[in-house]
Amino acid sequence: MPSQYCNSEVTSCSFNLANATYPPPSGNYIFVEQIPKALLFTEMNGGGNGNGNPVLYNGGCGTCTVVSNIDDPSYTWSQTTGTATVTVTQDVASPSKDGESIEFALTSAPSYSLAKFESSEIGTNGQYDSKSEFTLDMWVEVSNPASPQSLEFAMSQAVGGLDYAFHFQCDQKGSGYWEVWNEASQTWSNTTAPCNQFAANTFTELTFNAQRTSGNQMQYNWLKVNGQQYNINQTFNPGSETPDNVNVGVTLHVDKNSDLYTIWMDEVTLTMQ
Repeated sequence: MPSQYCNSEVTSCSFNLANATYPPPSGNYIFVEQIPKALLFTEMNGGGNGNGNPVLYNGGCGTCTVVSNIDDPSYTWSQTTGTATVTVTQDVASPSKDGESIEFALTSAPSYSLAKFESSEIGTNGQYDSKSEFTLDMWVEVSNPASPQSLEFAMSQAVGGLDYAFHFQCDQKGSGYWEVWNEASQTWSNTTAPCNQFAANTFTELTFNAQRTSGNQMQYNWLKVNGQQYNINQTFNPGSETPDNVNVGVTLHVDKNSDLYTIWMDEVTLTMQ
C-alpha cells in the first residue's frame, strides 16, 4: 500500500476502491496484495490472512442485464443465410468449458461460401430498447484452426427502425487482422488487432464491446483475445431493420479449397447496459 494511504505510524492503511481512477473493466477481478513489515503481524478483514476469495468488480453497472449461456437450450440457433450446410448440436459435453457447448459442423461448402447463424429469444418487442452498450463474451474452439477463411461473431440491436449490427471478423486468410462491419456501406473495416490462427485443441476467450451512441451511430470500442485488449474506436452509421430485437450470431466462412471444419462455442454471455 503506498504511504499516502497509511497513517504516520504505519499501523493501518486503507483505500476505497470506489475512488480508483482506472478500475478494471467489468467482468475482471480485483486482488489485494499485502506486503507486511518484517515481524509485524498483519490481517485483512474478510480474508483472514489475505487468502480470501477475489471480489468480482461489475464496473459500477447497477442497471446491467446479463444474458448467460446463450449456447445452451432453451436458446435456439437458426441459419439465416449462406450456401454452406452445417449441423448444429447443443449440450455437447466435450469439448466444452461447462459441459454444454454448442457445435457448428460444416458438412458441405462451395468455395468461399458461408453459413450465418443467429440466436433466438434474447430480446423481442422492444424488451431491451433502453440498452445502448453491449459486451459479448464467449469461448471458441476450432477443430482445424488452419481451415477457416474467417470466423465472424456478432451482436446486434434493432431499435426505432435502425439496425446496429456489430460484427467482428477474424480474417485470418485475408487481411490477417480483426475487422469490424460498416453496416451503412456493407463493407469491412480493418482494426489494428492481429488475427492469429486459433490455438489447436483448446478454447480461446473472445470479448467484444460496442455501443449505440446518443447520435444514433454504431461505435466499436474494443475487443479482447484471451484478455489481451485491442482498442478500435471506429464509428459508422447504422442500417435499417424492424421489428425491435436483440440477438447474437456467428458466421462460418469457407476458404477457396472448400475445407470443412467444426467450431464449438461455450459460455456465450451478452451484457447490456
